Amino acid sequence: MAQGSKVPSHGRHRILRGFAFAGLVVAVLAALSAITYPLLPTTTNGLYAPYIYGYRLMSEDSLDVFIIGDSSAQCTVAPQVMQSVSGISSYNSSSPLQTAAVSAEVTTEMFSYQNPKVVIYDVNNIFRDTSATTAVETIAQQVVPVLRYHDNWKRILAGTVETGGNALTSDLGFHRKTDVVPYTGGDYMSKTTSGAFLSFWARVYLKWMQRVCAEHGATLILISSPNAKEWNDARHDVIADYAQENGLTYLDFNTAECDAGIDWASDTRDGGEHLNVAGATKVSTWLATWLAQNKGVGTVSAS
Repeated sequence: MAQGSKVPSHGRHRILRGFAFAGLVVAVLAALSAITYPLLPTTTNGLYAPYIYGYRLMSEDSLDVFIIGDSSAQCTVAPQVMQSVSGISSYNSSSPLQTAAVSAEVTTEMFSYQNPKVVIYDVNNIFRDTSATTAVETIAQQVVPVLRYHDNWKRILAGTVETGGNALTSDLGFHRKTDVVPYTGGDYMSKTTSGAFLSFWARVYLKWMQRVCAEHGATLILISSPNAKEWNDARHDVIADYAQENGLTYLDFNTAECDAGIDWASDTRDGGEHLNVAGATKVSTWLATWLAQNKGVGTVSAS
């Protein structure tokens, strides 16, 4: 095409029609997303684990601490124990098999409702399912919620979408179990292991968590719950190095530095992978005391 020549009128019309169609698609997706997005944490609103979003049911900006992670964290950090120890108001949004992508997404969404001083992220899931596919799916569903909640259209037409919301659970997201199944495998942290590393997407999620916390004035603290089945010294070293490189605090309850007094004969419900309520009480007491003494969140007696 010669310099200075114009695009034929039919070509301009085709381009304009293309932009108009794309704009219409975006508008329709945005409208459907707004209609189908569940504003209340109820099972009939298409949420896989509605208790994850229980912070929406609490008074706005009432949280001091927010806890996120997979089932290890869900069975380890008990908000009601921290409340009794130091007056900390907290909520545990952890869930079984929760991916790092979901942890980052929920933490981001949480800041629309709450403004905690501290976000505690249990990094057990950072070594699981951090593929590019998971990342793309999570980002797409976050940008266009109707991709995740499209079935709510059926619920809306059937009149089965709840508008009242579930009651806030007394355990505030914590998974209370009293079963006792001892761990008898010995000192799992003394066994030298290798092969642990942070994938590209694992680092993206960690940076995402750190950035969103910084944007809202919250301190991100990484933890590892006592877990004799999934945790080891190699994973500890990888997270410890990352935390040091990025100016983060890391508390590993599998080490002597963060000894909460776990008795593997009585404090686990399934042979070492998850704590029961006795073990969770020990870790939550230790954590609440540490937060009061080191981060000025909550208060404890000087005894």
